[in-house]
Amino acid sequence: MRKYVLFVFFNLIVAQCFAAGAGNGRVKQELGQEVVAAIQLPEVPPVVAGMIEGDVVPHTAIKVAPKAKVEDNRGPEPKVAVPKPVREEKIDAGKIKTVNFGRFKIPADYKTIKILGKARVSRQQALRYLRKNASGRVQLNCSAQEIVDYYYDEAEREGVRPDLAFCQAILETGSFSFRGTVRPNQNNFCGLGTTGKTVKGAKFATAKEGVRAHIQHLLAYCQKDEPKGKVIDPRYDLVHRIRMQRGLITNWYGLNGTWAMGANYCEKIMAHYYAMLMM
Repeated sequence: MRKYVLFVFFNLIVAQCFAAGAGNGRVKQELGQEVVAAIQLPEVPPVVAGMIEGDVVPHTAIKVAPKAKVEDNRGPEPKVAVPKPVREEKIDAGKIKTVNFGRFKIPADYKTIKILGKARVSRQQALRYLRKNASGRVQLNCSAQEIVDYYYDEAEREGVRPDLAFCQAILETGSFSFRGTVRPNQNNFCGLGTTGKTVKGAKFATAKEGVRAHIQHLLAYCQKDEPKGKVIDPRYDLVHRIRMQRGLITNWYGLNGTWAMGANYCEKIMAHYYAMLMM
């Protein structure tokens, strides 16, 4: 009996082994060629495993894309140009030949000085002169600095001497104290339209417009071409037509008896101008 049990047990073991072998054969047949090839790869030493030799994965024919070369094509950082402060040339007033005008000095060549041209007085000098000469009596709808800038900006755009136009405004307004017919709220800085002591003349919405009208009125006297900006001087056409008929006035001296009927009008402007040069 014991021998019979051992015999049966042995046969069962043998049958299971054959069944396992047959199963392995079926699995192998069902495996794809790529998996079989992978299973049959020889073992790779740990040091070599995963390493790339050239452009091929070890023990395969799989190509590996080369590493992209990153090139820095950026140029040097652009240098930011820092503008240098503009230094306005200061004229040495001591070297200017002068003549006496009462108790004042004025340039000896004042009769030939043109209405058009570049300033010889800097903005800073003009501002210092205004503050010193006005003694706190300035009545403006803008600051003292702004009125200076308006004159220089507007006059330079049209080619008029800004320093002398500013001196003319100082003369006409009493250093912007407006003690005559024209009032501060008119923004009229050159007596524009004040044809009599009771006629207040033109009025402008802002100080800048008043300055522009002043510069345009000077242009009506001295050049054929119209102003570059829109004409806001109400008397520009009239004056320009007269000057085209009678002749243009290109020098400040020619304003005597034309712009103002009083004598020595130009000389008074030049007295302010020379004093401004001394600042």
